Amino acid sequence: MGTWGTGILDDDMAVSVYESYMDLFNSQKSHKEIRIKLEQSFADGVNDPDDKFGFWFALAKGQWECGVLEDDVLNLVNEFIVSGAELNSWRERSENNSDYSSRKRILNQFQKTISKKKLKPRQPIIKSTKKVIGKKLPGPKKLRVGDIIAIPIKSGFGYGRIYKDADIGIINLTSKSLLELSDIKGEPIKFIVGFCEPWDHPTWIYLGKWSFDRDEEAWGPPKYVQDVINPNQYRLYHKGIMRTCHRKETEGLEKAVLYSPTLLADRIIKEIK
Repeated sequence: MGTWGTGILDDDMAVSVYESYMDLFNSQKSHKEIRIKLEQSFADGVNDPDDKFGFWFALAKGQWECGVLEDDVLNLVNEFIVSGAELNSWRERSENNSDYSSRKRILNQFQKTISKKKLKPRQPIIKSTKKVIGKKLPGPKKLRVGDIIAIPIKSGFGYGRIYKDADIGIINLTSKSLLELSDIKGEPIKFIVGFCEPWDHPTWIYLGKWSFDRDEEAWGPPKYVQDVINPNQYRLYHKGIMRTCHRKETEGLEKAVLYSPTLLADRIIKEIK
C-alpha cells in the first residue's frame, strides 16, 4: 500500500485501519473485539515489513482517542519511532523525500501525544434507527401509513399524512413555527400525490401518527397516466391496478408522478396560503 503525505493517517493501510476501528467502535463493539477483528482483517498488513507501521500507528491512534491505549501497542509504536525503522520505510515509499524532516517531527509529536492519557476520550456515535416525535426522520424507508410529517418550506413548514401506495396527503395548513400533532389532526387534505422522501439528508420531521378509521380511507384517489408516444391514450391507476380509460375520466385527477421533496415543497408554497 502507498503513502501520500506526512500525517499519521496519510497512508493507505493506516487510514483503512483507523476508519474500520471507528466503525466498529460506533457499532459499540468492545475494544478487545475491535483489536481481534482488525488483526484478522488486516493480517497481511500486520505481517508486511512496510504496512505493519501503518497498522499499529492507526490502532494506537484509535485506542488513544477512545481512552484505552494498551501498553503493548504503545511500546511497539515507540520502538518503531525511536529505532527509526518506520521513518526509513516511509522515506523509501514516499513520493516526496523532501518531507523527511516534517514526517520526523510529526512522529515525535505523535509519540508525545499518545504517551499521555487522553483527558476526554471519544464516545461512540450511535445512529438512531427509530422515529422520534419532533425530530428529523433517522433515514429513508421509515414512514408508515398514517404518519404525520412536517416538510420544511421557505416560510416555515407544510404538513403531510402518509397514505398507502407511496402517496402523501398534503394538509391544508402551513405555519412559521413547528406545530404539534394535536394542532394538525382534523385539518383537511389539500391534495394527494405520489412522493419520494429525502434520501441522503433527511429533512422531514416526524410528528406522530394520525391513524385512518377505515382501511379504505388510507388509499388516495385514482391517478391518470398519459401515454408519451400516443398522447391521446390514457390509463387510470388505483390501488396498484392500471386500466385504460377515456380522457374524460381523468378530469380533476392528479397525474401519476412522484414528487421529489423540492417539488413537493414548491407546490405547498404555491397552493396553500
